[in-house]
Amino acid sequence: QFGSAVSELRAQVEMMVLSADGNDGMRTCVLRPSNLFGPGDSSLVRFVAGYARSPLGKFVIGSGGSKSDFTYVENVVHANICAEQALCSNAASVAGKVHF
Repeated sequence: QFGSAVSELRAQVEMMVLSADGNDGMRTCVLRPSNLFGPGDSSLVRFVAGYARSPLGKFVIGSGGSKSDFTYVENVVHANICAEQALCSNAASVAGKVHF
């Protein structure tokens, strides 16, 4: 089912976090940012630029319908702060859920 041991471990940890929601008054949620970039990043931008310059960057793999988001690291920090504030106020829209 999982592509790697890391993916399987992440899924197990997410299930543990979500199952802990509401236990002894604790509220939890899961944030799933993807493809982080920001100050000091030297790998993602280099990879994307290199791929765009390579012959492989000219081909569509599969149907071409797949998309990938990139997330600025400071936005992830802000999302964590907002999630913490919402959980402290028992916001039902956040608690016990996964957020992408």
